[in-house]
Amino acid sequence: MSQTEARAGRLRLLARLRGAQRLTALRDAAEAEAGFARHHGLSRRTESLCAEYSARRDCSDGDELRRMRGFASEIAALSLRAATDAQHAAAQAEQKGAALAQATRRRDMADDRAKAAMRDVLRQRQENGTDLARSLKGTEKKRRKRDG
Repeated sequence: MSQTEARAGRLRLLARLRGAQRLTALRDAAEAEAGFARHHGLSRRTESLCAEYSARRDCSDGDELRRMRGFASEIAALSLRAATDAQHAAAQAEQKGAALAQATRRRDMADDRAKAAMRDVLRQRQENGTDLARSLKGTEKKRRKRDG
């Protein structure tokens, strides 16, 4: 195996590795987006509950009013926490999306380099007068001889 062929093999392996890394980044980005969607939905629901309980005026006495206001303030605190969590989830989803874009670029570059290396191998074989079919057939003969 020539140096060019060995290099092409290493580049193909690198392209496969970059493809696997891209799939991992894709999974991470999808999980981050799903987390953001969950947090955003929770934030909207708690905001809605907070507005609904704050607007209620149907308390019959002071004790019920005090309990209602306490409950509304707890929902408001929960809503604030949910909004903060949604912001963090959005930032994480953005970061994972950027990592996915970078992984995709790396995979595309590795694929391009591997394809170029294979073209170099084929060009070198043509220049040396080695026909691809003959070289593959010769490889098959060597394999049969080796395997018995």
